[in-house]
Order: sequence, then structure tokens, then C-alpha cells
Amino acid sequence: MYENQTAFARRIGVSRVTIGKAVKTGRLILSDGKLHVADSLRRWESTKPGTRPDVAARHAANRAAAIASQPAATKTPHNAITDVSDSAEDDGPGIAHYRKVELIAAINTAKLEIALRTGERFPVADIGSHAGALGATLRASLERLVDTTAARLTLARTNAARVELIRAETTSIRRLMTKQFVRSIRALREGAKAR
Repeated sequence: MYENQTAFARRIGVSRVTIGKAVKTGRLILSDGKLHVADSLRRWESTKPGTRPDVAARHAANRAAAIASQPAATKTPHNAITDVSDSAEDDGPGIAHYRKVELIAAINTAKLEIALRTGERFPVADIGSHAGALGATLRASLERLVDTTAARLTLARTNAARVELIRAETTSIRRLMTKQFVRSIRALREGAKAR
């Protein structure tokens, strides 16, 4: 059975690009632009990382040579007391550290200014005023809900009628809040463009 590269990638759970790279490196072989499924699966499994003993032996030999060439570390007991006041390295952060912090702050400030100008972010004062307006709208809507539905709830004969009445009122409140939220976002964006 033959499959194209995309179907084979889907079969083994990798991306199409991975299969393309495997074909380019010779890990998988195309026949008339398609992969033979059984042969390709066998080749895929046999060339997986960690399954080739010759490569594993070569890597182990390289690691052993690298470890042998390193100078031996001096061992100190875990409970040894060292005097840190004499070391010159522990004088605290130097001027390079503070310049780095200053540069990071300048970059973050520039990013924030760009985000404010493009409308991705908004000033805190504007957000606070719009959030307060949304909260006041919600509070007024809930007060109106209590005032308008109290009498109708007592007149409703069944629980189903009461539930339907409350559901209708909360749907209208949800719709109103969605409209107000959209208006607030629009006003914030227009305010950002005006700056």
C-alpha cells in the first residue's frame, strides 16, 4: 500500500514537514512520489534517535573523552564554612547590571507607548472610568430587575413560569451589558486614536 507524505505523516503522528525532511535526508524513500507504508514504517522505526547502536557508541566515546580532558574539581564538604566577606566577586551587582536593568525598563516603556498608540492597550484612568460606568449600569439593571419582577413573580402560578420570567429578564440584562461593553471598548479605541 502506498500513501502520500501527508497521509503517512498523519499515520505516524508527525508533521508533513518532518516527513519531507526525512525524505531529503534519505531516512525515507519515495517511489513515484509516494511512500510504501510497510517499508517506510520499518525504516522510520529503525532510524529513530537512540535506536542505532553505532551512533550511541560514538556519542558515549565522545562524552568519555570530554570528561577525561576536564580538570578534576576540588571537593569541599557540604558543611564547610566559607568566608564570603573576603571575596571580591560578591560585592553586589555592578554598573553593567544596572545598565542592563535600565535598558530593559526603557525597552518596556517604549513597547508600552507603542501599544498605547496602536490601541492594543489603554490608559488606566480611562479603563477605570469605563469600568465604573459598566458597574453602575449593571447595578441599575439588577435594581430594575428586582423592582419589575417582584410583583410578576408572586403572580406567576408555576415554577416554570417564574424561571421563564427570570430567564427573559437576565437575557435582556446580558444583552444590555454586551452592548455597553462594546460601546466602552469603542470609546477607549477612539480615545486612543485621538492621542
